[in-house]
Amino acid sequence: MIELEHLVVRPAHRAYDTPILLIHGAWHGAWCWEPAMADLAARGFVCHAVSLRGHGGSPRPPGFARSTVVQYAGDVRAAIAAAGPRPLVVAHSLGGYLLQLIMTGAVGPAPELAGAVLLCSSPPSLRS
Repeated sequence: MIELEHLVVRPAHRAYDTPILLIHGAWHGAWCWEPAMADLAARGFVCHAVSLRGHGGSPRPPGFARSTVVQYAGDVRAAIAAAGPRPLVVAHSLGGYLLQLIMTGAVGPAPELAGAVLLCSSPPSLRS
């Protein structure tokens, strides 16, 4: 397992027990969530954002160009575990696709989540 960039913004006064985890889309990193993290923390949430392997401040492992969806899903699964019990996960684009694979059990047991928000993500299957 590689060490991923993991940003955390804590509120001055925590109002909610549920942490929020933000997952970026393709060609982005945790940095894209910084304005949202500040806003959510001001409202009382502990906010986490992770950069998937080879994105943002996360390292590019050997063979990065051949990274698989299963490897990226492992990154998201690790971020869910690091965020704390039952996070609310907000995921964009590629992050939303990966989150759906995780929630449906397509890439291992589905973790307990408080909820999921999918922003402009592809469906996990294109079958009707």
